[in-house]
Amino acid sequence: MIDPLLNHAVRHQVDMAGYGNFVLAKMIRILNLTDADLIAQLNAALADVDADSFKVQRLDSLLKSARELNAQAYAALYEGMTDELRAYVEYEGQFQYDLYKHVVPVDFSIAAIVPAQVYAAAVAQPMQGRLLKDWAAGLGQIRLQRIKDTIAVGYTQGKTTADIVREIRGTKALNYADGLLDTSRREIDAVVSTALSHTAQITRNTFYKDNIDILGDEMWVSTLDGKTTPDCRARDHLLYTPIDHKPVGHSVPYRAGPGRLHWRCRSTSIALLKGQKTLYGQRSAAGGPVDANLSYNDWLKAQTNDVQDDILGKAKGRAYREGGYKADVFTNDRGRTLTLKQMAERDARAFKQPQGEFTVYDSTYPRSLPDTSTPARQQAVAIEEKIRHDKLETAALIDTDGRVLAQAQGRPDQVSVPIEALASARGALFTHNHPGGTSFSVEDILNAADFGFSEIRVVTALQRFSMMPGKAWPDPVEIEKAYNAVLGHAKLDAHNRVTAGELQAKFKGAETMHIVWERLAKQLGMKYTRENS
Repeated sequence: MIDPLLNHAVRHQVDMAGYGNFVLAKMIRILNLTDADLIAQLNAALADVDADSFKVQRLDSLLKSARELNAQAYAALYEGMTDELRAYVEYEGQFQYDLYKHVVPVDFSIAAIVPAQVYAAAVAQPMQGRLLKDWAAGLGQIRLQRIKDTIAVGYTQGKTTADIVREIRGTKALNYADGLLDTSRREIDAVVSTALSHTAQITRNTFYKDNIDILGDEMWVSTLDGKTTPDCRARDHLLYTPIDHKPVGHSVPYRAGPGRLHWRCRSTSIALLKGQKTLYGQRSAAGGPVDANLSYNDWLKAQTNDVQDDILGKAKGRAYREGGYKADVFTNDRGRTLTLKQMAERDARAFKQPQGEFTVYDSTYPRSLPDTSTPARQQAVAIEEKIRHDKLETAALIDTDGRVLAQAQGRPDQVSVPIEALASARGALFTHNHPGGTSFSVEDILNAADFGFSEIRVVTALQRFSMMPGKAWPDPVEIEKAYNAVLGHAKLDAHNRVTAGELQAKFKGAETMHIVWERLAKQLGMKYTRENS
């Protein structure tokens, strides 16, 4: 059983790393389109230059064309990045809406974000101290300066133009990974992953703020592996108040928040429902699932010495084990590349079918042979097999000898038996079908008590329900009073089973009524059974 908020949020964060790879590949393609031209411009500019005639003062004029080409490349890169971020805001907003629509009771409405407004906020807020457009322009300037420095140093060391250009571009044998230009690609990798996590958190914060009436404290979620930074380790599973992000029960500051705390931050957050303080079930971790409420520090304590040393370093690992160091870790998934479309498809599948088995509502759940120990039950089973798939309710009244006293068909949600048949029905068995797939209605049990049936039964496409009195049926007034008292709690319990991934949402109503009669039978001394048959 996995807490759906945590389960979907962590899976989504892993997928976001894959989407980051997709965006990075797109940005690298933009640079690759200009790199060949850039190298050609450098070769042309330096064609007639040698170590003896080289002057640093002339370098700017020599590289004019290269400088313009470089600026165009980074302008195209920024434009491509902002296009992806616009699409990503819309996707992330929809994900948050679907996630909470999946776990919040239907009685509450959920507000969706306005993507254009969130995108504007994301690009207007500094990312690691600077706006995204400034990072893009700055990277271009840094690359050009590195090219100039490499050329200047190369000529002072007596290198040829071919040697210098090769140092900038790299060698084909190593797929140009040893060149100066590859450094720019690694920097773009950092900017892409940071920009996505920055945008994701601003989107989440906006969604939380817009739904403050149903959402409560924000929980910081870091990854339980060996590569999360110390800052994120310290914050894993800590709670912060919504909107103003004040610490709840601790003193660790929120700062920029998960996904924005540092470069390549892979932490995420989930907003708990109002009044919720803990999670249930399990969460993913390196080495296998662990308790959902296990913090990073608790997880690390359970690891081997080698794992602790790999994460903390040998000296800190030893100190940690001796109690002198406290560590409270998500690598970018470099192996997969996902588009937004692919991520959305994964989300749709995840929301459509919760984790876990659906127990008695699963069509493959083991079936039981029906009880045919009395003539009345034998006749009831025969009738039930004929009516269980009907779209209209059909009822039958059967005496102890198995004779059908009355039979009638009604509407999809109601059936009436002639009153004259009911007048002499004390001790008889009453059976009918429920096309909606639910257990008894309160009217069913009240009628059973009023007319003194020996047993009342409901059959659905998959299940058979039975209710019998103990020594006698409870007073109908007592039944109705107890029913009204337990119904709300049963609805909440069924809802929690849906959010826990134990039950498909479409069976929530059926499960609610089963919980009601299971509890009332125990409370009032009746005999209730549910079987798949």
